[in-house]
Amino acid sequence: MIDGCGREIDHLRLSLTDHCNLACRYCTPGDAKPSGQMIDPDFAFETVRWLVEEHGIRHVRLTGGEPLLYPHLLPLARRIRSLAGLHQMTLTTNGQALEKYAVPLRDAGLDRINVSLDTLKPDAFKHLTRGGRIDHTLRGVHAAVEAGLTPVKVNLVVQRGVNHDELCEITEWGLKLGCVVRFLEVMPIGPLAHLLDQHLVPAAEILERLGERFHLTEIPRKNGSPAVDYVVRRRQSEPRPSGRGCGDEPRPSEPRPSGSGPGAASRPSDRRPSEPRPSGRGCADERHPPEPRPSGSDPSIEPRPSARGHAGHAQDPDILGVIGLIASTTRPFCDVCRRLRLTAHGDLVPCVHDPRHYSIRPCWESRRLDAAAAGRILATAIGAKLPEGPKSQSLIMLTLGG
Repeated sequence: MIDGCGREIDHLRLSLTDHCNLACRYCTPGDAKPSGQMIDPDFAFETVRWLVEEHGIRHVRLTGGEPLLYPHLLPLARRIRSLAGLHQMTLTTNGQALEKYAVPLRDAGLDRINVSLDTLKPDAFKHLTRGGRIDHTLRGVHAAVEAGLTPVKVNLVVQRGVNHDELCEITEWGLKLGCVVRFLEVMPIGPLAHLLDQHLVPAAEILERLGERFHLTEIPRKNGSPAVDYVVRRRQSEPRPSGRGCGDEPRPSEPRPSGSGPGAASRPSDRRPSEPRPSGRGCADERHPPEPRPSGSDPSIEPRPSARGHAGHAQDPDILGVIGLIASTTRPFCDVCRRLRLTAHGDLVPCVHDPRHYSIRPCWESRRLDAAAAGRILATAIGAKLPEGPKSQSLIMLTLGG
């Protein structure tokens, strides 16, 4: 599909439910009452099949709410991944139930996973999520890495006064696991829209803070990707900062990454080794999940380096890994947007900033999709994609999918 601005639309974000077991403060207003809507699995599959086979969708991301709460998740994932024209199926989760689902999701055909994790501090996590358990999410990340759903991408929304002083600590933790850590700017939508000036940490400042401890080399941007990625090496010639956004020094009992030191940044192709992964799609030597820590202990469960080394850079041990930066507010990427959303209510959403929705649910009659009628609605939705989306402040990410 090509929209009116010449952009190829080949990515679908499929919201399975607007129900979530957390209530993150930038995602869910305090008085919000999600409907608990769950998309009909047959409607979801037939719509995705139609979009893949007839309209060029090649990448599907399963979202929510929280998709791991959707009761038909595994069978629906298997059906979607069986579509011949689909290149990749991924999922975004808060990780609270991921330890249980990592291997079944891999076996259902999931290619990769994103986990939302905004802090490594238990009290801050509980506050941000209104009651979440950080140990559940940390164990979920470990399970996803060990299941081979790699590279696992850990997403955090950087918020001034909340987690802006943890950027380097979270980077160290994530890269030791072989994850890609991605920093997202606060967006001018949802509950924090009216507090944007208070909470926004611009991309330039994020890079400055990370640059005090790490040497960052930008990787050429992939076509249509919202993220700018950077290869990460530690700066050994400069003293480590005692604060300024990088958090405290790791405690003596905490492991430091090996292989640090100066060296040239690798090409993106260096991220994957030539040797096969052990145990099927898994990428870690250890097959057992980490033991849970006692309540109140340090949250950053010591990461165990994967069998591939830091972030898969087996060919260059000086490289710690890769981070990503999504600067939706200060560096909008509307010009390369390739996304279309389908909500759990059956609405097509052309832009996350645009309140206009286009329902194709009426096209689902007698358990069959009226492709002709749905096609007319799809054409209208694609035609509604603007060169730059309006900065609506009334939208709630919980209902749109991350």
